[in-house]
Amino acid sequence: MWKPCLSSQEKTALHLACAHGHPGVVADLVARKCQLNLTDSENRTALIKAVQCQEEVCASILLEHGANPNVRDMYGNTALHYAIDNENISMARKLLAYGADIEARSQDGHTSLLLAVNRKKEQMVAFLLKKKPDLTAIDDFGRTALILAARNGSTSVVYQLLQHNIDVFCQDISGWTAEDYAVASKFQAIRGIISEYKANKRRKSLQNSDPEQDLETTSEGEQERLEGCESSQPQVEEKMKKCRNKKMEVSRNVHADDSDNYNDDVDELIHKIKNRKPDNHQSPGKENGEFDRLARKTSNEKSKVKSQIYFRDDLNDITGSSEKTSEDDELPYSDDKNFMLLIEQSGMECKDFVSLLKSKNATAACGRSIEDQKCYCEQLKVKFQKMKNNISVLQKVLSETDKTKSQSEHQNLQGKKKLCNLRFILQQQEEERIKAEELYEKDTEELKIMEEQYRTQTEVKKQSKLTLKSLEVELKTVRSNLNQNSHTHEKERDLWQENHLMRDEIARLRLEIDTIKHQNQETENKYFKDIEIIKENNEDLEKTLKLNEETLTKTITRYSKELNVLMDENTMLNFELQKEKQSTSRLETEMESCHCRLAAALCDHDQRQSSKGDLQLAFQNTVNEWCHLQEDTNSHIQILSQQLSKAESTSSGLETELHYEREALKEKTLHIEHMQGVLSRTQRRLEDIEHMYQNDQPILEKYVRKQQSVEDGLFHLQSQNLLYQQQCNDARKKADNQEKTIINIQVKCEDTVEKLQAECRKLEENNKGLMKECTLLKERQCQYEKEKEEREVVRRQLQREVDDALNKQLLLEAMLEISSERRINLEDEARSLKKKLGQMRSQVCMKLSMSTATL
Repeated sequence: MWKPCLSSQEKTALHLACAHGHPGVVADLVARKCQLNLTDSENRTALIKAVQCQEEVCASILLEHGANPNVRDMYGNTALHYAIDNENISMARKLLAYGADIEARSQDGHTSLLLAVNRKKEQMVAFLLKKKPDLTAIDDFGRTALILAARNGSTSVVYQLLQHNIDVFCQDISGWTAEDYAVASKFQAIRGIISEYKANKRRKSLQNSDPEQDLETTSEGEQERLEGCESSQPQVEEKMKKCRNKKMEVSRNVHADDSDNYNDDVDELIHKIKNRKPDNHQSPGKENGEFDRLARKTSNEKSKVKSQIYFRDDLNDITGSSEKTSEDDELPYSDDKNFMLLIEQSGMECKDFVSLLKSKNATAACGRSIEDQKCYCEQLKVKFQKMKNNISVLQKVLSETDKTKSQSEHQNLQGKKKLCNLRFILQQQEEERIKAEELYEKDTEELKIMEEQYRTQTEVKKQSKLTLKSLEVELKTVRSNLNQNSHTHEKERDLWQENHLMRDEIARLRLEIDTIKHQNQETENKYFKDIEIIKENNEDLEKTLKLNEETLTKTITRYSKELNVLMDENTMLNFELQKEKQSTSRLETEMESCHCRLAAALCDHDQRQSSKGDLQLAFQNTVNEWCHLQEDTNSHIQILSQQLSKAESTSSGLETELHYEREALKEKTLHIEHMQGVLSRTQRRLEDIEHMYQNDQPILEKYVRKQQSVEDGLFHLQSQNLLYQQQCNDARKKADNQEKTIINIQVKCEDTVEKLQAECRKLEENNKGLMKECTLLKERQCQYEKEKEEREVVRRQLQREVDDALNKQLLLEAMLEISSERRINLEDEARSLKKKLGQMRSQVCMKLSMSTATL
């Protein structure tokens, strides 16, 4: 036999092939004679893994080659349990065909049918019922398949089980039937189906049987026994025992009054038998008449019992009274034997015998009532333990709420830190905005300076035009005064002086142009630096905004998770409250049954006052003890009801706190969304500012180009002035020449004048363009001022929103303080409840010890 290697989780290759659905690999391993029933770390075979993973081909290969379908894993589940859990009917059919045990139990005591009913697998239940499983099987809590179906509210499963004649009257550990669970869970359809089934069963039983005939046959058998042995005392004792057994059978479902009437009839029969003389034998006809009368009475009482049972079954609130009455009416056989031996030893008369019988019945009833009280005390202990468990669960819930509150406080602190960071970012943005405004003002001042410089340049150009006009006038004068040579030298001197003045002006204009160039370079450098700084600030702001968005998304996810956890806790608390309400309703029904039993016990006590004084004292002691126990139970029930009301109030307080925390979370999320919108708006405005700066850059470049063109024009003017000086020198040299030199001078002067006029026109056009640009810059300046005002309005709005957020934070802190005070009060109440439970335990223990001592 080949044994495969085990993995780290003790899974063989066969386990892995079955789990991942590789039938070819499974067939190869089986052909190599691999061990089929090896288990992994969870004690699961390859067949269990195949059924669990719903790999039917692999499972069929394993079953065909002899895999054991009844191996259980560490949870007690077989392969059939997993097939039922997956509702795989074909797989379950194969497992049953290859010998799977349909009655195999899991760790919870669930058979295959119980598991299918508990998991509400209706088709699987129908399939399993065809295989005829054990319908009387119960789980670890004593619940049958019908009880589980009624508890889960599956009407179709209940109907199928009733069609297969399942027992309707079975009870679980707590004494609840299927109809009790249907009533408690308010499943009216299931309750109606069960009640109809009971009614139909009763009708069939009434049609098939006649209780009077049965009792007559039993009485005839007793009569024959009496005829054979009338004279002997042991035979009389046997008859008494048989009559007492009949009384026990009839009185199991009858109240105390009916049992007293039957006791009187039995006592009369015993009295007649004891008074009969041994010599004079009575006729069997009289004895038959007496026994017939007794049989008729018992049959009538039996019919009364059946009618009472039918009435009880039709009630809505079902209690465990029938069980307790049946237990109360049972008499121990050993006590009857001892009692009869005492009668034989004492040889008492008939009257003493009847009184002893009555006292014996009274003592048995007292003993039964004491046993009932013990059972009731044990039930109360179980309920106290349940209440302790509920209190521990509530304490756990309180601790969890404390944790959630601490987490919410921590989150509030984080929110405060985030608000501080946002404020700091807003302050930085305001500072950057102020810096940008200062830069804008500087730029406007520099533009104003540039405008003044242009104005000065235009004035200089105008002066140059005037000088040219003056030169033209002088030329005309030269033409007019050519003949006057004496005046030429003076004019030449004037021209020389004017040339020197023009040179000085040209040098001064060069200096001004150099200064303007230097200033323009400085301003350009400043603009570039400012733009780089603004870009860096924008990048930093984008990074911070991304981080803020990530943190906000994380906080939102945390709040949503906490909300889900709180909702789950709320549902758990509501479920626990419903359970406690059900337990209180059960306690009330038990109290009503106890009151009924008390009334019956008091009636028995009044009827048996004629008995002996010792028995009266014992009965009074038992009644007093029972009253004390009843008072204690009433006080315990009142305390439990108070505890329930307190628990309900605490749960309502927790619900209100949950509501407040949800509203606070909603407000926080709305505030965060609003802050995100504000940040996106600021980002957009910064982008608009960047676009404006980028749009201004080509304007500046145009402005620089125009400056360069103006400088080129000035340089051209300077060159022309130099030429004009040279021409003047030539004119001065050739002043002594003839008219040729004068004509050349005239031609050159006319050419230069035309050139100067053309250049002046160009300069005027350039000046008009510059004026238009200046007007555009002024309009942009006005737009910048308007945007500045809008930014101030937005800044004020942001400040208001920050103030509102601070006010909301203060309100949240006040709410957290209130919730912490409530939590402290709840802890104090839990401590007081613990102390009261300890006191109650001590009282119950003392009373139990006292009752055992008195018994």
